[in-house]
Amino acid sequence: MSPKKQHFNFLLLLLLVMGQQSFGMIGNTYYFLAVYDAQNRDLLAAAQKAIADLNAGTPSAVLPAGKTINVTAVQSGSESLFQTVCKTGNEHLLWIDGILDFTARPSCVEDLARNLDAPIIRASMELTNDVPNVHPSPRNYMRAVAALLLRDNATRDGIMVLYDASFDAGSILPYEDYSWYPPIYLRKIPTTAVEVATLLDEAKTLRIADFVVASSVSNAAMVVQQAGVKSLMGGIYHWFVVTKDLQDFSCSGCGSGSSLFFFRQTAADATRATAVFTAVQSATGVAVAESRKVDVLFAYEAAETMGRVIKAQTDAGSFGNATNWLVCSGAYSPSTPVRYNDYTAKLKALPSFSSVMGNVAFANTLRNTDTTFKIAQIVYPGPTVNNIGTWTKAAGLAGSVSTISLSYMTIRNLIVRLTHDPPFVIKKTDGTFEGYSIDMLKNLATNMNFNYTLVEQTDGIYGTLQSDGTWNGMMGALASGVADMAIGPITVTAQREQIADFTVPIYDYVSLQILLLQPTSSKGDQTFFLKAFTWDVWVSIIAIITFTGFLIFFVDKVSPFSFQNRYRNDQIREGEAEGKVFTVKESLWYVLGAYTQAGESFDPRSMSCRTIIVGFWLFGYLMMSLYTANLAAQLTVDKLSQPPQSFDELTTQVAMKYTVIKDTASYEHFMRMKDAEANLYNYWLTSGIGTEETVDQLASLVTWKYPVIERYTTVWNRMTKWGFATSTEQALDRVRKENIAIFLESSLVKYYTAKTCDFMTVGDPFAPRPYGIALRNKSPLLKQMNVAILSLNENRVTETLKQYWWSRDKVTCQATSSASSGLSLDTLGGAFIFFCIGVGIALIMFVAEKIVAKVYGVEWAKNNADAKQVNTLMMMMGPSTANLRASNSSIRPATGGLPRPMTGHGRGSGTGHGRNSVEPVKSPDVMELEQGAR
Repeated sequence: MSPKKQHFNFLLLLLLVMGQQSFGMIGNTYYFLAVYDAQNRDLLAAAQKAIADLNAGTPSAVLPAGKTINVTAVQSGSESLFQTVCKTGNEHLLWIDGILDFTARPSCVEDLARNLDAPIIRASMELTNDVPNVHPSPRNYMRAVAALLLRDNATRDGIMVLYDASFDAGSILPYEDYSWYPPIYLRKIPTTAVEVATLLDEAKTLRIADFVVASSVSNAAMVVQQAGVKSLMGGIYHWFVVTKDLQDFSCSGCGSGSSLFFFRQTAADATRATAVFTAVQSATGVAVAESRKVDVLFAYEAAETMGRVIKAQTDAGSFGNATNWLVCSGAYSPSTPVRYNDYTAKLKALPSFSSVMGNVAFANTLRNTDTTFKIAQIVYPGPTVNNIGTWTKAAGLAGSVSTISLSYMTIRNLIVRLTHDPPFVIKKTDGTFEGYSIDMLKNLATNMNFNYTLVEQTDGIYGTLQSDGTWNGMMGALASGVADMAIGPITVTAQREQIADFTVPIYDYVSLQILLLQPTSSKGDQTFFLKAFTWDVWVSIIAIITFTGFLIFFVDKVSPFSFQNRYRNDQIREGEAEGKVFTVKESLWYVLGAYTQAGESFDPRSMSCRTIIVGFWLFGYLMMSLYTANLAAQLTVDKLSQPPQSFDELTTQVAMKYTVIKDTASYEHFMRMKDAEANLYNYWLTSGIGTEETVDQLASLVTWKYPVIERYTTVWNRMTKWGFATSTEQALDRVRKENIAIFLESSLVKYYTAKTCDFMTVGDPFAPRPYGIALRNKSPLLKQMNVAILSLNENRVTETLKQYWWSRDKVTCQATSSASSGLSLDTLGGAFIFFCIGVGIALIMFVAEKIVAKVYGVEWAKNNADAKQVNTLMMMMGPSTANLRASNSSIRPATGGLPRPMTGHGRGSGTGHGRNSVEPVKSPDVMELEQGAR
């Protein structure tokens, strides 16, 4: 610019300033300068709409009576703002009454305001608080979320904040309150769902449980939908969505179990808001985007606020002329901006008023502090929307949010899988659970402040990797995100660690042990002496004894050489030994005595009977010898026989079967060992084929037979053939019923051997491994739960629980007798029981005899002729003239006998003469026989 023109401009500026100083504002018009960026054209349009409403008196009494506002818009471009103002034709901008700043970089606009001594206001979501700004601090968005997120110290592991272009990364976090927060991971939301999924995988690796999404509703819905796909919804995971959009949250792809807290601001005056959006669309030709609506309404409030403050200055008489002005050329030293300072003072003291977004209150600050966020809890499917309250910076949380049960967030609600497996988990008859793991869970829940829901794994499977690459059982529930935790005797393995997290051990290292049925020898069986023969042999022996007794009775009765028949026929020779009549009773008694080798005083006289007796003697002698030998052998075998005493002994024999519980860590152990043997064999088989080993190296691998014993392959094949157990109870039942061996964890072996005397263990423990609590893969609870478990260990809580649950049902078992000890009374009790039974029957017979003797007398019989009662006695008899009665009476002559009858004398008359003409004295037995002969 030429010196002449510069001088002209200076004179013109001087005249204008002098005129303003003399006359104040020009007429009844306030002159505003609106500075904006190209991307903020919608904010300028909103401010222009506000000024139009103020000029029209809506709302009324904002401007002084008869006053209007004229606004000049200047776009911030490539040249500086000062150059734009100092251009020829812009001289009217040098005495403006207020500046509306809608730029991204406010510093130069603020300098212009100070140089022009003009009031200024912004409507931008920025951090600086030294410039008047109607837009609340962007940190309020995070403060609103933090009020709920950090309630009751709900999370400690970290927060991931996901944001999009509608929020500035540097302004969203409340750094002045950073001490409240755990580590924060700030990530910008990608544009595609695939990239979002990758970002959420990173969150899982970082073990993040709490997510804040600061974005548009559409971007937030995309993130939440992918979180459901990645099993990062519900349970231990907490989601908070905050947006500048005025619309409701909508997510058509969100599945069941998705839940979140939704924070947003709303337009207090919906009618005015709609009018503003219509005006902006008319001015720009583009509808206002949802993410811009809040900023547009705050731009509207900025212009209204400026008018209210200037009115307050005018009413107070302090809205005077500018004390300094901009010099477009030459050096310039501005004086103190009096009007600007008065404006800021009046702004701080401005009473709260209601505008389109709600109350505006500066509360002795240069920043609008009165922002209200409405909070809703949204749960899918449905969705179910529960408006639970509001948040403001001044009052914090309000409404039902302060009392609502936020169980899924502040007190984490975990889904816990478990199955009945005493003593870790015991299912009671009422369907509830108790046990060592349940008590551990209760202590952890108290220490870590979470709730839990127990879900039974009905198939009882802990989880193994299937052929299709999926997992079954509890591990499958964790891998799919259905469960948050699994408890019980869960063994930590390398495969399981790939799809789940395990805590530090909750129990001592456990090993596999061999559990067998406690052997029961005949010492504990009171009927062991009956087992020398099988039941069919015993039945045959009883049948032979009975048959032989009746056979002797028949032969003795009909044989002409029997004692009774020879006596009846008077064929007894002088000096012949006395004999016996073998009735049924006497025959059976004789046979029983002969079998037991007890002997009898009288034997049959006929050769046929004696032949039968000889055969029976041989049979009885042989049976008794065999019985004695077999019984002795059985006792000897019971003392000498021992079950397999080691893993090697068990797996190299086939007499005793063995198995393991399917789909457990023990099952995986044998399967992996079998696979390892197969891999070794394949390596041996293929070594040297297609390689460049030397001849010596190849020769070292060449054998005519595989040199390694494939023990586990054989064990696996046998267990597959014999069948795997499906549960611990079923395995123990098979041990009892089938006398099978079971490979079981040492903790369970310790419990069951203490609970019952039926089981025993053999061999050394092998394959030691720890028990742990299983969590979802990359679970954010892992670190905190490890600390809690270690705390329980330090305080000896776990030791107390072990002592209680493993000793609660403990029984005392009798010591097993050694091989050198004798038979005990409990073993021989059966023999004493037989004796007691015999004595009991004898007592019953004794009572019966007393009753019969009392009623009928001692000697009684039935007379076949006249039915007269006669006495039948056991008879002691020698030679006599009496007729032998054809009956079943027994004849037992006394030693010496009676005199034989005289030769030639008959016995039929019942009278006769003895050698001394004296009738022989007759015993009652002889009288009985004679009466029978008559």
